Amino acid sequence: MSDGPTPRGGGSPPRRDGPDHERSGYMQAVTTRGARGAIVIALAVVVGVVLLQVVDKGNTGAVGDQSARSAATSTSTTAAGSTSSSSGTTAPAAVRPAGQITVQVLNGSGKSGVASALTQQLKQGGYNTLTAKDTARVTGTVVYYQPGFDREAAAIVTTLVSGSQLKPMPTPPPQNADSSANIVIVIGT
Repeated sequence: MSDGPTPRGGGSPPRRDGPDHERSGYMQAVTTRGARGAIVIALAVVVGVVLLQVVDKGNTGAVGDQSARSAATSTSTTAAGSTSSSSGTTAPAAVRPAGQITVQVLNGSGKSGVASALTQQLKQGGYNTLTAKDTARVTGTVVYYQPGFDREAAAIVTTLVSGSQLKPMPTPPPQNADSSANIVIVIGT
């Protein structure tokens, strides 16, 4: 008589009982659970990256530009031993709503209709727009801003005319620019 399993009924597979078979099933379950866990983690990372790309609007300034400063507190002690403190905050100026900004687009590219098309986009975005006009030909698009409208101009560059230069309004302003415009966009070639 042999110690191992014997085929029954004409060659059926051996019966798998005992500690070796239990360990094999346990290892298979652990491997399956581990693979499932890794897949769930990978999916969570992919979804997180996609959501960050969709939700994150970016930072218009350089990283670490300290545009948002926290409260500064100073404490002084008088000769009598009393202590006084004062605190002040330097908060960044908020970007004005589009409806409070007047924008004019000037065509310096020589291509017909480009200033009108951008003016229409700005109008749909809620900006107050002035009549689009032609101006002297320029190379590259420049967004000029009046004092105090630099953040608003940067927002327009980020959303509508990426890749353009951002500059303070020159003196004299671009040809055919309306003096009531807070921001003048000159579309170039």
